[in-house]
Amino acid sequence: MSTEVAAFLGALFGGVAVVIGQVFVSNKERADRQKLAKMERYDKYITVALEKRLECHQQAFSLWYDLMWHLNAEENVRKAKADECENFWKNNNFYLDKESSDAFKTAIIVASSFGEYVPKSDRDIKERKKDFQTIHKVGNLLRDGIGLPYLQDHETWEKRILGE
Repeated sequence: MSTEVAAFLGALFGGVAVVIGQVFVSNKERADRQKLAKMERYDKYITVALEKRLECHQQAFSLWYDLMWHLNAEENVRKAKADECENFWKNNNFYLDKESSDAFKTAIIVASSFGEYVPKSDRDIKERKKDFQTIHKVGNLLRDGIGLPYLQDHETWEKRILGE
């Protein structure tokens, strides 16, 4: 075989190898771009969901706080506050974490009848304290249920994220 033929075959195989390499790289780049686009859509979805969760937890906390202040109010006032909470819960409970959502719903039910009786026995007093605790614990659950680190705990959060 002459050197010219060998050079030609070498150039031909080299060119084919380059083309195959480019096709492989372009397919990989395309797959990588598709994966990146999918990750960006998912990140956008998560960001929107977190913003909505934060908004709903804050609004639920505000409604709960108002309900707490009106536990011993007149029946019509207390029930109006409970109804306001109930309407919010019906329209937003999927944005609340499950534990907060369930506790908030239970607290609304308990609060709607909280001031209807005056405890007369030790058993009544224990039941009333239990009802109050059922309503009161919702505030912490709503705060914790957001799923975001507390601002005052930034250093611990940063270490966790950075893996230190």
